[in-house]
Amino acid sequence: MSDEKLIQLLLDNREWQSFECKRAAAKPHKLLEIAVALANTDGGILVIGLEDPDKIKEDNNRLIGINEGLDNVSEFLKLIDKEIDPPFKLWNKFELDIENTQDKNDKLLVVIIKKANEVHSLKSGDTYVRKGRQNVKIGSSEIIRLKYEKGSIRFEDEASDINVLDILDGILLKQYKKDTQSESEDDWQFLKDNGLAVKIRDEFKLAKAGILLFTKNPAIYLKSKCGIKISHYYGKKPTYSGNPNFVRRPFTVEGPLLLQIEKTLKYFKDVVKDSPPKLSDS
Repeated sequence: MSDEKLIQLLLDNREWQSFECKRAAAKPHKLLEIAVALANTDGGILVIGLEDPDKIKEDNNRLIGINEGLDNVSEFLKLIDKEIDPPFKLWNKFELDIENTQDKNDKLLVVIIKKANEVHSLKSGDTYVRKGRQNVKIGSSEIIRLKYEKGSIRFEDEASDINVLDILDGILLKQYKKDTQSESEDDWQFLKDNGLAVKIRDEFKLAKAGILLFTKNPAIYLKSKCGIKISHYYGKKPTYSGNPNFVRRPFTVEGPLLLQIEKTLKYFKDVVKDSPPKLSDS
């Protein structure tokens, strides 16, 4: 694609979740906010030297160029590698030659930000996402949720506050060690080696995965729902008005995760075994 066609394509775009244009006069910190927000959301393009189409309607008058604020652009490019945590990996840039509104040779800087697998923040501590055409600062709970969504942290890997083993189902743990052909006599070391416990300084603590697998009622210790809810209906859709079409009332399978899976599988195997044969014309 020629530069002229690419410039026209940028002019035809309107600011939204994955596209932002800013004049080079913008403060470098503001440009960093945009870069972080794009990376934390769906990725996108930041064009520096191009005016917002809502401020100026005529395309040619929007080509301001980066000469308006070369120091700002240079500072931004320096800070993008220094002031974002963790450091950016998936980004690149290129320049497009233009004739600016003063009829002088100039450039647009196009910064391409890929969607990140991690949650990025400014080293000042602020974290942003894109919502529509806005950069929105998010708080700690939203950051945690975003990390879960991106898979940069996993619930089951997190350490709990529990540092005792007497809450575990000893029979299940013994069977698990047998199934994994473990010869370890140290239960804490075995759990740590299998990602089910962590060692913080000199103290072992159960990981949430260990609680899910081996405690008799994980919900008590994790203070959240940890069961499998089964809703079984006649037909293909649930009916709530009139006579509900439940085969049986919805119920929740609770307990250690291994037993939850076994009980759930048994329920469905029994359903299949007890179901009448389904006739077909084919």
